[in-house]
Amino acid sequence: MDAINGEPEVELSVVTVTPDGLEALDRILAALRAQEVSDRIEVVVVAPRELPEDAERLRGFGATRRVAIGQIPSLGRAIAAGVRAATCPVVAYAEEHSYPEPGWAATLIERHRGPWTGVAWSLENANPACLTSWAHLLGNFGPAVAPVTARESEGPLPWNHVSYKREELLACGDRLEELLETEGLLHRDLLASGRRLYLEGGAASRHVNVSRLRANLSSHYHGGRGFGAARSRIDGWSAARRLAYALAFPLVPLLRLWRHLPDVRRARARSGRRPGLIPTLALGLTLDALGEAVGYLRGPGRSRQRRLSVELERKRHIST
Repeated sequence: MDAINGEPEVELSVVTVTPDGLEALDRILAALRAQEVSDRIEVVVVAPRELPEDAERLRGFGATRRVAIGQIPSLGRAIAAGVRAATCPVVAYAEEHSYPEPGWAATLIERHRGPWTGVAWSLENANPACLTSWAHLLGNFGPAVAPVTARESEGPLPWNHVSYKREELLACGDRLEELLETEGLLHRDLLASGRRLYLEGGAASRHVNVSRLRANLSSHYHGGRGFGAARSRIDGWSAARRLAYALAFPLVPLLRLWRHLPDVRRARARSGRRPGLIPTLALGLTLDALGEAVGYLRGPGRSRQRRLSVELERKRHIST
């Protein structure tokens, strides 16, 4: 790990992860460089191996750090390594396929001057022409899909699209990797301990969504399986409780679809009416619930590894 732009006054550490070289991060780095407060951003790049000093790609920021962690067995491990290497009081993870809009960084910095432990931002659809893209966006991030009214949140925020007071994350200790992998459990624990979360409608990123139907369904299944396995293990569920929750899985997609209907109606301001959206969304939610049930009964398997390509190489999983 090394600092290559010196140590100017910086306020927001942005962690991003590449499975290969810096060129895979060109678009996200450009979006961060375009922020009007880019000189107050510390970019932390996490990779499997030591990265070259590519001064051109890493120019324009208050500070940059490179972290080599060897094999990346899960996204949570990679993000946690970046959080621990960061130096700013506020830290955010930036996906390689979600590009912050102007004002994103300044808004997060300002919002974190308040009492909020976690501040999420809203999501615009970066590939809106495809029905599957909308189903993926709504199924994963429904309440945060733009347009969003800024408000305090009493439930989970959109995974991978939240900035945190770094000291609160470090307080998780050895549990940090697991909680960042299943971020909804992190939000639950923060709320239970009296911390406060906020959904900021004035900050946004343009999110590239999985648009190949098969990849979308696979992502839902493996994401659900990883969550189910983590939830039952972290909470110490008995075998009887795991079985009961697994058997109830047919009801879960119905409940989640009902909760997403207001998100679908709100998103029509961006998407217009799209015949087939509800069935496609329901199919993804069903695979998610099925995966969750399997996770309760059989653990995560290789679900986390199988989702890495979707998370870190999004271009392989989009058709438009």
